[in-house]
Formats: sequence, structure tokens, C-alpha cells
Amino acid sequence: MTDAQWLEILVRMVAGETSEEPTEGVLAVRLDEESDELTRFRVRKHGHRWRVEDEAGRLWSMQDDRHGYVFDPETDADGPPQRLGRGMSRMHGAVGEALSRPRPIDWVIGGDMRYDDATELAAPPRRTSYLGQDVWEVRLVLPGSRREMRFLVDVVNGRTLFSEHEESGILFRWEEVAVVDPHRPELFAWTGPFESGFVTFGEDDDLPEHLAEALVRHRAAEDEVVESIPLGDLTVAVHGDVMAFVDESGPDRVRLDWHAQGAFHLFRSPLDDPWDHEDSDGVATSWVDDRWRWSVGAVGVAPGAAERLVADLQARTRALSATPDP
Repeated sequence: MTDAQWLEILVRMVAGETSEEPTEGVLAVRLDEESDELTRFRVRKHGHRWRVEDEAGRLWSMQDDRHGYVFDPETDADGPPQRLGRGMSRMHGAVGEALSRPRPIDWVIGGDMRYDDATELAAPPRRTSYLGQDVWEVRLVLPGSRREMRFLVDVVNGRTLFSEHEESGILFRWEEVAVVDPHRPELFAWTGPFESGFVTFGEDDDLPEHLAEALVRHRAAEDEVVESIPLGDLTVAVHGDVMAFVDESGPDRVRLDWHAQGAFHLFRSPLDDPWDHEDSDGVATSWVDDRWRWSVGAVGVAPGAAERLVADLQARTRALSATPDP
């Protein structure tokens, strides 16, 4: 998917949470995949912090600056919540899916990681209004089933206000949302007991000591590899796509948008390693020196540029053949 207008919307969906104002509203969510019934929640939200209560005032979900807390008022009303890393907000169930922002890895341009295939626009994004706010209507075609997903996305901050699947029906929708005065910080803070749940990779304070130490060693090894093969100044020619947008006033006022996507993967392993680099997708060229086997795979690189890329990488990695192992 390379539509430039969709890319602009996607950036707001992924990164627009910091521009959210304090809000309060009613969010209707389908909790049961086998039913069309929507359950309504009162939500107070500011950026990545939220507090979710059902219509009876029972707490269902809470998220502060570092952690999320998932409650189970229906089957374990008196039990402690499960604490998760903030990056695991989707583990809050359907409510978390509705409130959390998509991660960049969820929406890879040219291939949607959620569905392992390209996701296409069913139609150009369309400006409309919802709950008195300017929104983009985005319709996507899911591969395989060719069913549509429809989203209404806030033009300003990229919040998804409505989500619907052609076959399954409405997944969630905001029914009320209003900007309010700043919420009290304690509204998003949980000071009671909790059980540990999943944590996000990198949240060291939630890891057992031996795992935290292993993580530090792993990061140090990664940093050492990055420093040993300097690639920050590497220049690669990539394919580009151009789209034209003609103003409604006439064909004299136009905008041209150019977008490019390119990437390469460099693999290194010892000479006696049984790993077959050729099994990796997109591998273009392999070579060996007196210590390592190398392979490079490139995607979106312009014609003729792949050979120059390989030659540049061979020159940059050659010095490592005489360098002792770390």
C-alpha cells in the first residue's frame, strides 16, 4: 500500500496520541465475537493514560505512564488486577484493542504484518464527520477473504473512533467523546495489590534479576555489532512511487507526493554454522571471508543499486575478518 494520503493518516494513527487532549466519553465495544451486542463503558483518557469503568461503575481497565492494569469484575470482582507493561495494552482485551494505538510493526507499508499479506485501500480515504469531529473514513480490503474493514479516524490526533468489519459487524465505536479539564493524576494510578502479567521487552524493572542481567548482556552485544559495522552513512537508491492530487478548484492546482520504501538485511554467521542463509527471504548475494559467512537481502532497491550495495557492504565488513572475536 503506497497511497500517500493513507500514509499521512497512518502516521497520525501511530504517533498522534501525544496530541490528544483530556477527554471523557462513552465507548461501545463488542466483547463476544459470537454476538453483535455492544457493551458500553465510561472512558476517561489523556494520551496513553486511561481509566475504563462499566455502566455499574466497576473498574475494567486502567493505564498509567508505565503500566496497565486489567480487572475482572464479572468473574473475580474482589481479586487483584493483572499488571502489564504499557506496551502490552492489547492484552486488555477488546477494550485495549479499541484504546491502544497501532504499532509501526502492525502496519508495514506494502505488507500488513497482522495478516501476512498486502492490505489494500478499498477506496481513497474520504473526509467526513462523526460525533461533531472531522474524521477520515478509511476502508481497507483484507487479503484472502477480501472482506473490508472500515475505520473513522480523527483528523487531528489520529484516534480511531469507529471500527467495523464487513462480515463481523461493528467492533467498537465511540458514542460520546468530549474534551474536558485535565484529569486528576490519581485517576490513572493504582496503589492496591496486583498480579504480574506480561511485560514488554525492555521493561527491566518487571523482569527477574537473572533475566534483566541477560537482557543487559544481550543489548551490549547488539550495540557492539552496530558499532563494528558502521552503516549510518550508507546511501542506497530505492524505488519510488509518485501520486498526484488535483485540487477540487481545478486542474491547475496540484500536489505531487513521492514515497519510497526500501530495506536490506545483512546476515552474519561463523563459517562452520549450519544455518543456510539462502533459506531467508529476499537474499540477493552471499560471500565468505576467512572468518564469516555473509548474506544480504534487499527489498525495494532500485535496479543496478543492489550490486553497489553489496560491494559497499563487503568493503565495510572486510575489516572484521582480521578482528578477534568479541
